Amino acid sequence: MSKIPSPCRGQCQLVGGVCLGCGRTGQEISHWSVMSESARQQVMAALAGRLSTHACPACGEPSYCAVAAGAPQPCWCMDLPSAARASEPDAAALCLCRHCLGQRLS
Repeated sequence: MSKIPSPCRGQCQLVGGVCLGCGRTGQEISHWSVMSESARQQVMAALAGRLSTHACPACGEPSYCAVAAGAPQPCWCMDLPSAARASEPDAAALCLCRHCLGQRLS
């Protein structure tokens, strides 16, 4: 059993690969039960804005890009359809936060 509860708010609406309720990608949602605690913590930190690389250009809230952070794993946005991602993976300054991206895709 997970020590970190799911961030699901019961307002599930997956649009363009991002849940408008919790902000997770479809892959993060489907893998939540098998993710390690550290992976869950990283997702939760990104969702809460504690893990951030830049300010969202649309709303100014903290946003996270693993590519910009130099992380060895791919960015969360790589789970999204190519039309929803930034055209250049190093264009973190142009990346929207999960909330704004979900709103733009809906």
